[in-house]
Amino acid sequence: VLKNDLKGLTDLINRSIQVNRKNITKVRIHESGDFFNIIYLKAWLNVAKLNKDLKFYCYSKSLNFFLEVLLPNNVYMVASYGSRFDHLIDQGYFTKYSKVVFSEDEAKKLNLEIDKDDSLCFGNKPFALLLHGMQERGSEAGEALKLIKRNKKLASV
Repeated sequence: VLKNDLKGLTDLINRSIQVNRKNITKVRIHESGDFFNIIYLKAWLNVAKLNKDLKFYCYSKSLNFFLEVLLPNNVYMVASYGSRFDHLIDQGYFTKYSKVVFSEDEAKKLNLEIDKDDSLCFGNKPFALLLHGMQERGSEAGEALKLIKRNKKLASV
């Protein structure tokens, strides 16, 4: 119902943040998922403007929407490779981006540091994210994820 209601979305998101505010200084917009339309993105930007003391950050593949807005100083967006808008990264519209890699060796070959705690999203340079989440069984990504998990288990022993 609210998907095209800028004021309603802004109010809903802002109220959600205020209820859970306590000692937070950073808000990650989406742990998974993305901006489904420009109005939803603008609502988040409005919320950031209402909460200037908080840092908001996100990863997005919906890069076309970000060409239409100006980000407030307290919003950090990382362009994510893996969508039909990758050409916007390649053409230099977004210089801070993340690329999911299947191994630490792959990140080294791309000359990208691996972000292990979301801290690199506040900088200005591209970085890698080690493959994570759910992957299709038997796929190249699924096999790579098994190896990553096995290596982590060995490292913690």
